[in-house]
Amino acid sequence: MKYNARVLFKQSKSFMDKKEHPAIQKLTRELRLKNYSLRTVQAYTGQVYKYINFCGENWQNFGQEKVEDFILDGQERGLSAQTLNLSIQALQFFYKSVLGKRWHKMSSLKKSQKLPIVLSLEEIKKMLAVTENQKHCLMLALSYGAGLRVSEVVALRVKDIDFGGKVICIRGAKGGKDRISVLPSALEVSLRKWCLGKGANQLVFESDRGGKLTIRTAQKVFESALARSGINKDATFHSLRHSFATHLLENGASLRVIQELLGHSSSRTTERYTHVSNVFVGKVKSPLEFFS
Repeated sequence: MKYNARVLFKQSKSFMDKKEHPAIQKLTRELRLKNYSLRTVQAYTGQVYKYINFCGENWQNFGQEKVEDFILDGQERGLSAQTLNLSIQALQFFYKSVLGKRWHKMSSLKKSQKLPIVLSLEEIKKMLAVTENQKHCLMLALSYGAGLRVSEVVALRVKDIDFGGKVICIRGAKGGKDRISVLPSALEVSLRKWCLGKGANQLVFESDRGGKLTIRTAQKVFESALARSGINKDATFHSLRHSFATHLLENGASLRVIQELLGHSSSRTTERYTHVSNVFVGKVKSPLEFFS
């Protein structure tokens, strides 16, 4: 049975609500004092709370060996290496900065080397064509056209779009870094009309009830468009960002430029797009073609 990052380590005994737990309150305070992002605070407190529930009432008496048990249990449950590495990072911070206990650094789990799922230009066009809701269509188009993460597009504000400079400013992206990406010329008129009458600090894509659109809602918009377009790929909202990078590469953009637009800290992360690019694969001939 597969579990994802939302899976809770369920135990027979129930514990107090996460926000009320004194250890979680201390952890939250320490993270905020060190200026960690809200997303990191939520992620770390969530992982530590699961660990506390995993240990039971005597959680304070356990050390790093119990952390290893927790990680092994997660592996048995099918959690991804990315999720388990997040657990290690969260618990390391918790033990050292909150509990003040000695911590022997644990090695990160090796991540599986999966190729990114990329949609073709025709598939992107098909998805946008079947998305009749103007807000949804514009949100998907902008995410692809500027290489935005789902969290970035739902947090985008009117002031972040520089129509004059033809750029988009992504504030507080992954790792707490700001970056600049391209404003697609093809969307400029539509975006101007959509933002007309909105205040500079207003969200570009608000929910129907007002306020911030949830990440899950945006993901459902993508899933709906994918299903209606009949595309048989295991794509996610993040595939729009993968497609942005791959299509730029195929059209001659340098890896360095793509790295900056995506906000990758390491060039190795960007280089994986060479493995799925038709430009690189298309230059190779199958040995069958050498047959006379």
